[in-house]
Amino acid sequence: TDFYFIFIPGETYEIINFITGPGLGNRYKVNSFNIDLIPIDNDLISMERDGSFKQIYVDNDITTLADLVDSFIKLELCFGKIKNKYIKGERAKLFCDLLSKKEIETNIKTTDEILGMIVLDRNVDFLTPMTSNFTYEGLFDDHFGIKWGNVKVEKAYIKTNLREKEKTQKEFYSLTSDSNPFFSRIRCMNYLDANRYMIDLKQYYVEMAQKSQKTKDLKDMQKIISSYNDFLTHYKIPLEINNKFLTKFIDENYKDDNIIYRQKEGIFLSGAIPDNLKLFYDDYITDKKDLLKLLNLFIIETLTQGGVKDYNALKRDILNIYGYQNIFLFRDLEAIGLIKEKAVLKKLTETSYQQIVSKLNLISTDIDYKKTKVKDCSYIYQGYCPIILRLIELAVQGKWNKFKDIITKLPGETLYPEDESEITKPKSDEQKVHTIFVVFIGGICYNEIEGIRFINRNLKLISEKNNDKNGRIQLIIVTNEILNRKRIFNSLGMKFNQAFSFKKLRLDIEKEEGKEKK
Repeated sequence: TDFYFIFIPGETYEIINFITGPGLGNRYKVNSFNIDLIPIDNDLISMERDGSFKQIYVDNDITTLADLVDSFIKLELCFGKIKNKYIKGERAKLFCDLLSKKEIETNIKTTDEILGMIVLDRNVDFLTPMTSNFTYEGLFDDHFGIKWGNVKVEKAYIKTNLREKEKTQKEFYSLTSDSNPFFSRIRCMNYLDANRYMIDLKQYYVEMAQKSQKTKDLKDMQKIISSYNDFLTHYKIPLEINNKFLTKFIDENYKDDNIIYRQKEGIFLSGAIPDNLKLFYDDYITDKKDLLKLLNLFIIETLTQGGVKDYNALKRDILNIYGYQNIFLFRDLEAIGLIKEKAVLKKLTETSYQQIVSKLNLISTDIDYKKTKVKDCSYIYQGYCPIILRLIELAVQGKWNKFKDIITKLPGETLYPEDESEITKPKSDEQKVHTIFVVFIGGICYNEIEGIRFINRNLKLISEKNNDKNGRIQLIIVTNEILNRKRIFNSLGMKFNQAFSFKKLRLDIEKEEGKEKK
């Protein structure tokens, strides 16, 4: 009897080697069912290939990159070859090179249906996935882990009149635009703004109800009743559900430890160094607090200050207290360059984080967070604009050439159209919406997704204000997977554990084979 192993979304050489290794002959067959790009939302397409980050940056395995090319070429078969390309990063360049070869093989013709594409390598901005979430949807991902546009939560959050034993049972709750239109209204907001919006909305309908008791005009009464029925139909239940979630997020964010942590993080992002940092690290390690959170701050210090001061001593203390199994996690973080010892002397030619902050204007101090209609992307991170979001903004404004001195100093190659006006001024007046694909190689986090949605909203507002007859620009996100810092850490330092599990699988196969012989 032949046995078939079918892997979704694909197999690896390591798996094949263990299953069809020496002594097993050709009895066990390995096949795969490849999954292409999946529409998670109307502006987000992902392969949902877990572990892509580690495969690309730790294992130097470009399999998922090649799979993304194969999937993307199917988009071009529908819409035509994309002419205008902004490229930043080595793997972004490799993606475009592989794509060009596929385009030649399939003889795809260039059209103007897709305005352009922006291809960005994750290592251009490793910092953003490590920073705290402040958007409503970002906090959902932090606390519950969004997968395929859904979260699995306790029924007590989304239903009422439950028995006590039913409250802790879990159920899927959809966060996509089509299935949850109310959530799509507030997901880009800072969580405190989302809370204020909900309070104001509820107060508005309370005032309407009070007004209905005083009015004597029949037409006014009909308008008020119609408005209140709209509230009961579309807003009452979503307000109750989202109020429960926001209460949880606000309570968690205002714990003393989280406030202190975010203060340290904010100082690093501004380009400065927090006071008494060594004492903070020592106390944190002594109290055996969350290790991944500590490593997260190490990464932020490395990426903003060029390394962690006294890193080797801190690493030794961590391994002594948290366990030596974490040495594999350190190995992977160091291999990517996410953590390293701070050099005593810095090369004069090296571009510092402070220069990037200054020239790309990443820090804004004049944002009124009580207003949801602010224009700058730094709103998403309470005053800090991620490097990648600024690059996207500059691309849709046709300004990469203007900022080329600083953009070229970021990691990896830099390529952009000779005539950037082709991006900013679409020629076709037949299309109301002109699409630009934003391709993230190595994953994207939900705060960045919300940042791109924020840019989309601003582009729409500008187009409406200028009464642009040529239509507006719409950004569509394409990626290998959706990341957060927990998923990044969970994927690292796992090679030996995986090898053990594959060996166990091989032993189980041999054991079953022995039983059949008997």
